[in-house]
Amino acid sequence: MTAVGAHVTLTIEKLVHGGRGLARRDGAPVFVGGALEGECVEAVVTVVHKGYLEAALMRVVAPSPDRIEAPCPLVATCGGCQIQYLAYRAQLEAKRAIAVESLRRLGGLTADVPPVTPSPDVFGYRVRADLKVGPPAGTRVLGFHAARSRTVVPVPACPVLHPRLQAALGPLSDLITRKTASISGRGNRGLAGLDEVELQTTGSGPDLVIVLRMRALDRRALGAIGRELRGALPLRGLVAYDQRRHRWVGGDDALEERIDGIDCRVSDRTFLQINPGVNAALVAAVVEWAELSGRERVVDLYAGFGNFSLPLARRARLVTAVESSPSAVADARFNARASGVGLRVASSPVESWTPEADEGSPDLVVVDPPRAGLTQAALARAVALAAPQILYVSCEPATLARDAGRLARAGYRLARIRGFDMFPHTAHVEMLVEFRRA
Repeated sequence: MTAVGAHVTLTIEKLVHGGRGLARRDGAPVFVGGALEGECVEAVVTVVHKGYLEAALMRVVAPSPDRIEAPCPLVATCGGCQIQYLAYRAQLEAKRAIAVESLRRLGGLTADVPPVTPSPDVFGYRVRADLKVGPPAGTRVLGFHAARSRTVVPVPACPVLHPRLQAALGPLSDLITRKTASISGRGNRGLAGLDEVELQTTGSGPDLVIVLRMRALDRRALGAIGRELRGALPLRGLVAYDQRRHRWVGGDDALEERIDGIDCRVSDRTFLQINPGVNAALVAAVVEWAELSGRERVVDLYAGFGNFSLPLARRARLVTAVESSPSAVADARFNARASGVGLRVASSPVESWTPEADEGSPDLVVVDPPRAGLTQAALARAVALAAPQILYVSCEPATLARDAGRLARAGYRLARIRGFDMFPHTAHVEMLVEFRRA
């Protein structure tokens, strides 16, 4: 049995879910971060599990022709971009192959997956980002968790962040790490319990919202922090939460994003896709595949602020948006009123939602669940609607494959599938799948 610390020479068979290379040693799978398909590498075994090993890359003996020099100097330590050293065209093919394998292995489905739709912006695309603050004591730094670790890697710059988020890193880092700040004459007391910083902007507007997650709220200090940041950044609002979810807002807690020609309000607590260019392509594909004539009834489950509901509602007889998040429900209702789009918004978990008497059986159901996919109850709710067409949007091939298998057993066949590169340089891929009643 290979032990921890053993040095091994491996040939990488392929990239798998999570962006790691898969090799084999004595018949056991070995997963190696940073290794590419076809490469011969030297690695050191770091973890021995029952049935498989994990190893850390030491040296690439024979590199892949698709290996490139990663533009970010932190790619080996930061856990954000698992495949930035892979040429972009090869990233797209790797993601397509991962989706095919996930559907086959986890869903028992053979699917013809076309090439993944590329991102218009390979860098500078990300409009929301969660950064960590650490260590707990001593000099505090702003950054991301290291790969497969809780250690915070300082990030002075990040090439995948939108330029407005990039511009915020310096002032925020300075504010956090400054040893003798003068905020309200109280030093950096207002940030002493800061654990996380979320940066938010959109592809449409010029502003930022910054969200702080901290142990306690010092409202006077937070007001001074907001004033200081507004002197350096186009800050729309500063929002802070403590450990008990108490909330403080300085300014506006929402930004505007333009979806299919509709100006939408998206508050800090409402989910927004992080790549505006790819989201526009995804929304256009959902509208195209829906093939609406104006007579249809549509149900959008996990509707959020109306990312799909609002464009569909302009083309259908009736669209019902089902959403459980109070902030997303408020945003969806505001967006429908402000845009003049007729949209029925139901504030309810998908699992317990019941259609109103006048809604009838829908012609189309759209589902865009979180990464964990559909719960058994949510899937049963979607199937019970008996729509002839289901459009499933997924950010996780593994849970998509599981749910695709469940839908197949419930009488739905996979009709077509398309991938979208929502997250360039990571191993993630967004998928749109059409299911038709058999």
